[in-house]
Amino acid sequence: MPDRVTMQSLAVLVALLATLLAGQRAAAQSPPSEVITAKEVLPTEEQAAQVAATVNGESITVGEVARLIAASLGNRKLAAEALPRLQAETLEQAIDQRLVAQYLRQNNQGISEEELDAAFNQFRQSLELQKRSFDEYLKRERLTEPQLRQQLYWTLSWRRYTARHITDEILQGRFERDRKRYDGSEVRVAHLLLKPQPGQSLVDALPHLTSTAQALRAQIDRGELTFENAVAEHSQGTKENGGDLGFITSPGSMPEPFTDAAFALEVGQVSPPVTTPFGVHLIRCLEVKPGSRTLDDVRRQVQRDVTQDGFERLAQQARQSAKIAYSGAWPHFRPGTQELAGVKP
Repeated sequence: MPDRVTMQSLAVLVALLATLLAGQRAAAQSPPSEVITAKEVLPTEEQAAQVAATVNGESITVGEVARLIAASLGNRKLAAEALPRLQAETLEQAIDQRLVAQYLRQNNQGISEEELDAAFNQFRQSLELQKRSFDEYLKRERLTEPQLRQQLYWTLSWRRYTARHITDEILQGRFERDRKRYDGSEVRVAHLLLKPQPGQSLVDALPHLTSTAQALRAQIDRGELTFENAVAEHSQGTKENGGDLGFITSPGSMPEPFTDAAFALEVGQVSPPVTTPFGVHLIRCLEVKPGSRTLDDVRRQVQRDVTQDGFERLAQQARQSAKIAYSGAWPHFRPGTQELAGVKP
């Protein structure tokens, strides 16, 4: 059975979902009255056939994007009000995947049509051996035959591309460059947290919060203000011991953007503004306890990160000349913004 989503897309969506769920927990509001399950995300057969966006003339359907969300949700539940943003983020992931698939095809980096035909026939035969109907499978998964072929092409082509391009030398280089993140090091950090006003969304408050954090960091860098005093005067998070959060690990319990920024700091350094579902942070590295893991200990994690970086790099390059159009049948971001459009009232 082919992968329903790629490892790269699923990893990104799981991280996004964790961010949204953390945002729900952090919100100073009453618990949402309505939640969404993976089953409820899936559209009807008629809705699934609608076009959500086109990428260089190729259609991405509502059904394709909904399946990505359902796979990322799994058995978890999502607040109904968080769904439109997740839908828009997931559509962007689907667009990136299609752009990279187009790049692989155009540059002869993927599988051939003959190999695709063979994989498609092998999949049909595997269903027959299990005494399962191919047509029933397509109906249950809300797939068309061309969409199944597209899935097979993407999964097998991306697997081939990464096998060719992610070498031991590249993995070792990434490990050495980000050793503190991979070798089990622990970083003790303090933070200053700026939150939106009550009733204000983080998206709306972000420009002001970010500029405020930048100004505070500049004062700290110039020696006009200590980090501890900045925390005491401005932080809306913990203020004890100058905002000291203790030691954190990577990966750990903190949101990924926070952890990434913290592990990029040297002792004494203060990060640029970092956005998480809780607000905007300034992070200071207080102490580092070095770890002892080697590349062999964390090879899968390093390979996953290198693969994701490669995927994002190819997608960003392809977007520069891509023709992307949104139909309005599915929530999306207005180009160049985080403003939602296509959301039904």
